[in-house]
Amino acid sequence: MSEETSNTADTTATANAETNVETSTLNTETSSGEANENIGEVKENAIHKVRKAFGRTNEVRQAEALQRAELEQMKKPKNIALEDLNDVELSEGKGVNYKEVVAALPEDAKTLLGNLRADYTRKTQELASQRKELEAQMKALTEGEFFQKVRERAGQEDVALDPYDTKSFESRIEQEVARRLQDMFEPVRQQQELQMRQMKLQEFKTAHPDLESMKTEVADLLKQNTNLTLQDAYFIAKGKKNTSELAALRDEVAERKAKMREVGLKIGQGTSTNPSRPPKGLKGYELYQWFERQKAKKLGT
Repeated sequence: MSEETSNTADTTATANAETNVETSTLNTETSSGEANENIGEVKENAIHKVRKAFGRTNEVRQAEALQRAELEQMKKPKNIALEDLNDVELSEGKGVNYKEVVAALPEDAKTLLGNLRADYTRKTQELASQRKELEAQMKALTEGEFFQKVRERAGQEDVALDPYDTKSFESRIEQEVARRLQDMFEPVRQQQELQMRQMKLQEFKTAHPDLESMKTEVADLLKQNTNLTLQDAYFIAKGKKNTSELAALRDEVAERKAKMREVGLKIGQGTSTNPSRPPKGLKGYELYQWFERQKAKKLGT
């Protein structure tokens, strides 16, 4: 009986011990699982934060790079045209030292001015080409063979009408048509002639910039002698101006020599081989050349 009780007690103690061990093991496993879960959550949160921060950094970097690219693009001047400045308020004036102003400009502004100059040159060349084409067309229209025949037919005496000859009526009709065409093209011809004169005048002004300062003298000469051309009037006025300059130069040289004599310097008089007046028969450009030679000789002395 006592042995059975002892065995029962041992069995109970063993069962209790196993139960305690299993409970402890379960608790340990549970704690380990919870700890692992907590660690996993922490890792995931940290990774999420890193990814989020890294993503924000990329977005910021991309935005900054885009902004820098836009700024660089703004710095580079585009190939603008003169029409693009129509909406820009710009002041006008004179007396500006453009060399100093351009030298003080930044490189972008200089490039911008270069683009504008290139656009202006291109437009000027296009206009010149179009004007030449138009002049060629008008010249072919007003000076061509067809227009010559029209003028000849219109300038003839009226064709007599013969009631028995139908060709006389046809010839008279053609003559009237030619006269109407001549009347229609005459303003065109006059306009073309005026434009040609203006173009030649502009070319002459470009070749002789001092014409503007002598326009009054040139105009007076043209009024006095209608047979003179613009070139002849210019060279005559130029020769007269050079004569005055030569006279003033001679006076200045004489005054200088007199002052040098006063201080005791010996001045050679020399002999003048040039006449005081131009040879007879010189006209226009020849007279101008003679005065230029005289002026050069005086300056050489």
